[in-house]
Amino acid sequence: MCIGVVVVLAILVAVTVAGSVIIFTSSPVSSGGQQQQETTTFPHVPSLTTNSVTYKPDARETPRTLGATTGLSVTSASTTVQLLNNETNMTTPTVRTTVEGINQEPGEIEKITFGGIGDEPGKFLRPHGVFVSENNDIYVADSGNRRVQVHDMSGTHLHLFPTVVPRTHGKKMMPYDVAIDGDNMIWVLGKTRSFGEYLIQYTTGGHPMLKLLVGFHTNLGIAINYQRKLIIVTEILEGSGQVKILRPDGSLVTRFGEQQKMVNPGSVTVNREGNIFVSDYGTDHVYSFNGQGNFLFKFNANMPAELQGICTDISDHIVVTGTGNIAAIVFTSSGRYLRHVASTNRRYEGVAVGPHGQLVITSPSIHRVIIFPRY
Repeated sequence: MCIGVVVVLAILVAVTVAGSVIIFTSSPVSSGGQQQQETTTFPHVPSLTTNSVTYKPDARETPRTLGATTGLSVTSASTTVQLLNNETNMTTPTVRTTVEGINQEPGEIEKITFGGIGDEPGKFLRPHGVFVSENNDIYVADSGNRRVQVHDMSGTHLHLFPTVVPRTHGKKMMPYDVAIDGDNMIWVLGKTRSFGEYLIQYTTGGHPMLKLLVGFHTNLGIAINYQRKLIIVTEILEGSGQVKILRPDGSLVTRFGEQQKMVNPGSVTVNREGNIFVSDYGTDHVYSFNGQGNFLFKFNANMPAELQGICTDISDHIVVTGTGNIAAIVFTSSGRYLRHVASTNRRYEGVAVGPHGQLVITSPSIHRVIIFPRY
């Protein structure tokens, strides 16, 4: 018998393949601070949790329609108007952007997350109201840091400005909500500890132009009627709530809602027809009024816990947020349930829809902003 020993030398070739995560947005995939991008649409893509990549922004698309606003409340027992022409508070944009991609569990909806707790540009401390402009920029009321921050739809930090109350020796207010009118002016609603609650108009660069003292009650949100050039705010009184319609100079057009026994009207929004929708976290109902303040109908939002933000999208669907085990619920313009968006145990508050249909939600509990490119 013959015994043969065969020695085979095997050469192993290591091949490194660079994988990429695709996020369907109209802007480049980039962000400021600790942004996270999540998707399960491509389960074969390797995890990027340990990779950090710097992206160079491309030219942005020109949006076609104005994004819907979140927003609510403003109240005013007395209204003081001041024109301001010489106070500028703009912060230069950050230059470098770092992106970290993270894959989600199978079955979860695609989303982009950015922010995190902190006071440096791109970080948040209890973000509340949010608005998406017709340029697809995201304006966030960064309440705890007393400023408004601006990001693009990929989460890249653009700039910020402090919410200084003019002629109060540099006092900053805590912003609750933000909206942009048809003249591209920014309206910020907030409060100070000793000077009451204000509605201040800023330029896009953060220069204050107009200051309205709206009283000393609780004001949480704001919305704009673009056709009539009016401001809609909500006001929580002792044991009841109401909605006010104001002219840009702060004068009162009308007030309504007490007859419907609203308790804690939080957010307010206006659809393309000019109808007003108010979320009341005291009754867990959404109230609908026409542009003159006449009551139309109400419906139960069936939020698992507390109802919070509200906005309308380009299809006039109503989107609400809150606390509980879901991020948002979508209804028709008549209040019929359509679907819920994402399962979660976090608190979501501000909500807005961009001109291309991106859903943007703030979460004060985790100090982040979440974008759902499709919902």
